[in-house]
Amino acid sequence: MSSLITKYSKILCIGLFAFGASSGAYAACRAPEKWTQVTAMLDIGKLNIPLESKVGDILYKKSVKPLIPPLIPHICKNGGSVSFRITKDSGLAPGFQKVYTTDVPGVGVRFSWGRTIIPYSGFYSEGSWSIPAADMFTIEIIKIADKTGSGPLAGGIYAEYSGDGDNKALIRLMLAGGDASVITTSPCIVSNESKFVQVPLGKIPLSTFRGVNSTTAGSNFKIRLDCNVSAKSTINTVYLKFDANKKDPNGRDGVILLDDSQTSAKGVGIQITDSQQTPIKFGQDTFVGPALNTYDLNYTARYIQTLNTITPGQANGTAFFTIEYK
Repeated sequence: MSSLITKYSKILCIGLFAFGASSGAYAACRAPEKWTQVTAMLDIGKLNIPLESKVGDILYKKSVKPLIPPLIPHICKNGGSVSFRITKDSGLAPGFQKVYTTDVPGVGVRFSWGRTIIPYSGFYSEGSWSIPAADMFTIEIIKIADKTGSGPLAGGIYAEYSGDGDNKALIRLMLAGGDASVITTSPCIVSNESKFVQVPLGKIPLSTFRGVNSTTAGSNFKIRLDCNVSAKSTINTVYLKFDANKKDPNGRDGVILLDDSQTSAKGVGIQITDSQQTPIKFGQDTFVGPALNTYDLNYTARYIQTLNTITPGQANGTAFFTIEYK
C-alpha cells in the first residue's frame, strides 16, 4: 500500500510540474508572426543652452509619430506583461524622476510614449493589442545642474518596447549621434546694461580739433560679461569682436563713420579705444579670458578728425560687438 501511495505521489508531482511549466510559457505577450520593428529617430539638431536657464527647465522638446498604420505589437495569451525600458542607462539624474544623465554635463534626457513617461511596464489581459498611429514618442532635454557643458549626445538605442514572451524589440527610440544632436552652452551672458550702450560725447568746440587724426578726450563705457561654464566643456575661452556697418574707408583702426542725416557733421568720425587707449581693430577677435569669470571690459569713445575741413552738426555713430568662444 505504501508503495502504491508513493508511486501515485510521484505521478501526481510530475503532472503538476508539467502543468506549471506549460502554463508559465503560455501566459505571455509575444510579437505576432509578421511583425515589423519601428524606429523613432529623435535627434534634436543643434541646441544652445542660455546661461540664464534654471535647473529643471525643459530646454527642448520634440515629438514624432512613426506608427503608420497602427502597429499590433503583441499578442497576449492568458495575459502577459509588456515594457518600455531604458536601454542606454547612464544613471538617473539626482533629484529627478525618470530623467537620465547624458554625456553632456548638466544635461538630462527624458522619453515618453503619449502621456506615459518611460520606463514603463504593464500587464495586459488576453487578446491582441495595438498602438494607435496617433501616439507620439517624445524626447525632452532638461537642465539638471547649475553648470552645463557642451558636446554631442551619444548615438544609439535609448529605449525599447517588448513583450515578456520573446523580448523582441518592436519599437526603438534612437539618436543618431555625431552632429545630429549637439548641445552648446553659452558660457557668458552680457549684462542688461551692456546689451545696448549709449555713450554721450557732448558738444565739442571746433577749436578742439587741430588737424586730421586729432582726437577729443572722449567718454568711457564698459561691457560686462558674466561667464560660468562647466570645466568639462570644450568651449572655455572668451573672445570679443567689434564691428560696424560704416567703417572708415581710409582704414583707421576703430573709426566709425557718422550716421547719415541732413544735419550730420562732416569731417569727423568716432573712434573706439581699449583700456590702454589703443584703437580697436574691427572684425578681429580680442582675447578676454577663461569662461569662468565676470569681466568688466573698459573702452573709450572719442571724436577723431578725418578730413581737413569740419562742418558742424550732429555726430552720431553705431558699432556692435559679438562674443565668441573657442
